[in-house]
Amino acid sequence: MKTKFVLPLLLGLLLTAFTGPAARSAEPEKKASAGTVGQTVVVFDSVGGFAPATVSLIVYSDGLSILACSRGSSEKITRTRVPVAQVQTLQKALQAAGALTLPSSIKPVPDIPTKIVTFFKPRTGAGQTPSNTFGYVDAAGPYGKVQSAIDNFLKSGFPTC
Repeated sequence: MKTKFVLPLLLGLLLTAFTGPAARSAEPEKKASAGTVGQTVVVFDSVGGFAPATVSLIVYSDGLSILACSRGSSEKITRTRVPVAQVQTLQKALQAAGALTLPSSIKPVPDIPTKIVTFFKPRTGAGQTPSNTFGYVDAAGPYGKVQSAIDNFLKSGFPTC
């Protein structure tokens, strides 16, 4: 089992999620739209289950998206740039599902992966970015809408992992 590899990978991805945009801000880059380049949109982790699997996704407002998957002995990291419109569709779907206000709904259920989402509200100016972190096991109600938005993004932006 490669749990020694997965935890540092997840920590590295989270570190990248919060420091990557600042580090890239010094690089010359085409702006997708004023004030939105490189802002973190969502960080998603799905961990556990009967057949241990980990899926970690980080999406930035400029389209940069990183997906890390670990299923059994197979591990894969994919970095891609999706169209900004696709990121905006994800943002709108998560906002409509209430991702800025959903509480955690984690009830220990053996052999079912736990999902943890951190959603950042799109920002147009200076100042702090409103965000919310929540977890869930059962993708029912608004959690199902969140899971559906993330699944749709994964299907359109990444090959199977």
